[in-house]
Order: sequence, then structure tokens, then C-alpha cells
Amino acid sequence: QEPISASLPPQSIRRLKRLPRLTLSLAKLAQKDSPGDLQPHAVFMGTGWGALSETHDFLARLAATEEQFPSPTDFVGSVHNGPASQVAIMFGATGPNITASDGDYSFEQALLAASLMMGDSAEPAFVLGADEGHETFSPLLDGSIAPGSPLADGGGALVVSRQADGAKKCSIAIPFYGRGVDGAVANLIAALGADWQSRCGLVMAGIPAAYTQVGEAQLAEFVQRAGPMLPVVRYRRLTGEFASASAVAAALAASMLDEGVIPGALAEGSDIVLDGRMNKILILGFGQNITAMELSR
Repeated sequence: QEPISASLPPQSIRRLKRLPRLTLSLAKLAQKDSPGDLQPHAVFMGTGWGALSETHDFLARLAATEEQFPSPTDFVGSVHNGPASQVAIMFGATGPNITASDGDYSFEQALLAASLMMGDSAEPAFVLGADEGHETFSPLLDGSIAPGSPLADGGGALVVSRQADGAKKCSIAIPFYGRGVDGAVANLIAALGADWQSRCGLVMAGIPAAYTQVGEAQLAEFVQRAGPMLPVVRYRRLTGEFASASAVAAALAASMLDEGVIPGALAEGSDIVLDGRMNKILILGFGQNITAMELSR
């Protein structure tokens, strides 16, 4: 666990296990990278499965002691909102503290919650997503993880604010979030607006392995309805399978917009320059739900 907590004060994380350490590290890096070191007022987190290490250890000790001596620390840490609460404590965030859990679409749900609850407030907030890989629980809970396959985990964090100034690195929005039912792809394209393709440099598609068949069909319908297509990257081939992979995709998109270029190695061609005309990256989620996040300069 040392690499993920190298930037954290040892005394603050002594009793914390993998997911809260990962979450705190992401939040610390996002805050440090924000313009003017913004101090977030609220925390909106998405996690598909929560703190699996604490949950496993709490249940294991409960069974081993015949329900006599469960660990209070593991019990508190196993609560889904535990990692987000640790972020709020470390950064003194006294505003809303919301954890969303909707499997592979938890980060998008957290972003949606932030967009609805922040209103017109200019107070900055964390929007983040993270999940840990656990040898016992991940294959049991996540249908995208085949037994015996290598575990992946991780996440991404952003500091967001409605304050309009030249210091911000990019903008993020969630124009569509819905069930993956008939007609959803058509509704997705309608929600993106008429000119999205002329401004978009890359489409990043997230298809959980558990929904490969339906997700690929939805992506194919999207390509067919959208017409001449931009480069499409299936980002889970890069991140591995874990519920908060879309948070990594969002952080990667924000980084590319900040740099002003999409590397050719990612777009399977030449570098794509992001400028005043082409200034958007679209992140789509397919499968049980269909989602869209837009990041732009």
C-alpha cells in the first residue's frame, strides 16, 4: 500500500486500508493540481463496491470470534461513505458529502449529484470515483471480473467549481444518464446537441466486460446513428475492469485537454490538436445504463 499513500501524513492514515488511502491520495493530488489550490467545500464520490478490505476483515473477525469481538474500526470503515468522509475530514469540507453507488456508473452518478446539488454556488467541490480490487470479494461481486484474472483498481478525482474564470483547466458536464433500454441511444444523441461532432476530438467508450454483448451493440447503434465517426477508444482495455474506471477516463480526458493534444498512440493515428474549434472529449458508458460525460476547454 505504500505507493498510494506516499503523499499522505502517516499519522492520519495509520488505521486506514486500501480504498480510503487511494481516495485520499486522489483528492490530495486533484486539490494540488487545481488552479490556485482551491479548497473544496463539498465531496461527491462514486464507488461501485465500497471498502472491500474493511468489509472482508470485519466479517472474518466476526466469524472467527463467534460474533463476540468484531472490529469497530473495520465496521466504521466498511460504510460506503467512509472514504468520502475521510476526504471531508482531511480537507475541512463542511458542505454536502454524498457517496453514490450504482456499480459501473457510480462516478457518473456522483457527477450528476454534484451538478444538481451545487446549484449556482461558486464553492468548489471534489468529484471523485474509486474502487479497490479484492481477491475474495471482487470476483464475487463484479461480473466483469473473471475468477483468476488479474485484479485492477484505481480511480480519478476532479476539483470542480461553477465560478467562471480563466484559471480553470476544462469544463465537465453530464448531458445524459439513463437506463440502457430501447430508444436510449437515440435519446443520447439528441441530448448531445446538433454540433457535438464538429467540436469533439475523441470518443472514449466504457463497456464493462459483464455487458460486452449489449454494450457493443449499443456502441454500434451510436456509431450508425451519429454518422461519420471520430476515433473511439474502449478505455477499459487500458484501465482494466473495476467499477470506477470511468473516473480514470475523466481524469485522463481532463489531462489531455490541459495539454491541448490527444496522443496519436491513444487515437490510433496522428496526434489530435485540441484548439478553439475542436475542444471537446466525449466519455460514453454502455451496458445496463447509458451515460455521457462531456469535457471541454
